[in-house]
Amino acid sequence: MDKLFPLENLLKELARKGFIGRLVFDGIVEGIGKIMLRIEVIGEKIVALEAEKDGKIISGPEAVPLLEKAMEEGLGYVEIIELDTNKVMIDLDENPSSVVNIIIPIVEATIKFKILHGVAKNSLSLFAELLSNISFSECLLVEGVVDSECDGVVKGEVCPDRIAIHIHTQERDYTTSSLDDLKSIANIISEKCKMVEVIMKKSE
Repeated sequence: MDKLFPLENLLKELARKGFIGRLVFDGIVEGIGKIMLRIEVIGEKIVALEAEKDGKIISGPEAVPLLEKAMEEGLGYVEIIELDTNKVMIDLDENPSSVVNIIIPIVEATIKFKILHGVAKNSLSLFAELLSNISFSECLLVEGVVDSECDGVVKGEVCPDRIAIHIHTQERDYTTSSLDDLKSIANIISEKCKMVEVIMKKSE
């Protein structure tokens, strides 16, 4: 089974950037089947973990083996939700059985994948931040949508030596050929647009 989304590398990259928030992995894990993982992260630590399988909720330390297996054999997509520390702490208070203390080892990782399907809420610049530290081995097509309030679309291409991304919203069109510009555009549209969903895949 090919790994379409490198959950382990994503966790390391987010930790390296000091990410605070929640990741929701929804997919198939070899030997386990369909599973959903809710992972709360503060910087270099996973502080809460919940797994849902066959309608059953598995929380905290009991869910750790499922997380480890998903990082090795997971096939699916990840929703990335940026939160502040207070919101994460409220989640821990409301669901103490989910609390874990797992250090995420940070290394200079090269993230390689065939398909990336992700959703960013609240901070749309998150994708641009991640792209700035990903090494691509080949060109990937970018397609996506911006939430219905902005009625936007994202199209383009990311290659080892260049990027070309076009973002259309109700208010205006943006075209960028640099990651710095992409970050600036994401910050601008974040004022009104609260979610972006993007798929990156190898061109046929």
